[in-house]
Amino acid sequence: MSDATTAIRETQPVTIPIPGAALHGDLTLPRGAQGLVVFAHGSGSSRHSPRNRLVAKRLQDAGFATLLFDLLTAQEEAVDAVTGTIRFDIEFLATRLSHATAWIAARPEVHGMPLGYFGASTGAAAALVAATRQAGRIGAVVSRGGRPDLAGASLRAVTAPTLLIVGGADHQVIRLNQEALVELAAETKELVIVPGATHLFEEPGTLERVADLAATWFRRHLQAARHPRILVVEDDPTVGALLEQGLREDEFDVERARDGDEALAKANAAEYDLILLDHMLPKRTGVEVTRALRKAGKRTPILMLTARDEPEVIRDSRAAGINDLLSKPFRFDDLLDRIRALVPGAHPAA
Repeated sequence: MSDATTAIRETQPVTIPIPGAALHGDLTLPRGAQGLVVFAHGSGSSRHSPRNRLVAKRLQDAGFATLLFDLLTAQEEAVDAVTGTIRFDIEFLATRLSHATAWIAARPEVHGMPLGYFGASTGAAAALVAATRQAGRIGAVVSRGGRPDLAGASLRAVTAPTLLIVGGADHQVIRLNQEALVELAAETKELVIVPGATHLFEEPGTLERVADLAATWFRRHLQAARHPRILVVEDDPTVGALLEQGLREDEFDVERARDGDEALAKANAAEYDLILLDHMLPKRTGVEVTRALRKAGKRTPILMLTARDEPEVIRDSRAAGINDLLSKPFRFDDLLDRIRALVPGAHPAA
């Protein structure tokens, strides 16, 4: 990822509703984020953990959105500080993480992004258990100084590519991770030992090494799993449904908008790889939507669909800032060819 892609980021506090409680977190969205990593903190820690925040910053620089949140409420943290029992209740923590994952995945600004987990200490076990409950939703897992052994039988159900990172001086945890690695069902799995590091990776340069390893792992496995995201703007429900069906069959993630105002709102609220924009729309025309997006600084490629091919229509559309124009009626294969030319990484023609 280039600095230009990640120079602009927005962090917003979020409140995550779960059954019987509300959890507080921080969601950071770099411009053009290619995936989202959800953090599961370890024993006695919270979203304010300086170690996890250092790793999160590195992932943001690599182009990933991050969610750091408290697995426990303030009251639960107070109880755990005295008893130390909740932090080892992996089933409880995994359920919390699963609820948070379902909530964040439904938010429009991250909809369609591939998801990963970064877990530390007991949070790593919770992440592995939660990954087995997401029906393929979790694309990769990274554990830092984790206790994957506490995931128990769930290790044999983990399919997401999993990276276990342990400090070279953390001898007992190395042994536990070696045993867990054997039990992990994932086809892609790896144990990396960072020389000289103790359990908390407090030695100079060791935590930075963890962050780099995590960024590489997520880049390799989350971005490989990502499907290009297209906003289809079409007011005819039959045409819109056919376009959505065809694009999904070709492994694109698709969202729909049915008028110019809805298109503008969605395009400004989230990142898309392409906007497939009808020329004639209610409320705002495709040209007006394009002008507004370009004025707002949105550089998302726009492919205009139009039943009018008069020279002035083509001229006005291109002057507004579209990238390509396709006249109706068209063959779907022709549409796919135009999309592939505009979207890096789009599925090539068979």
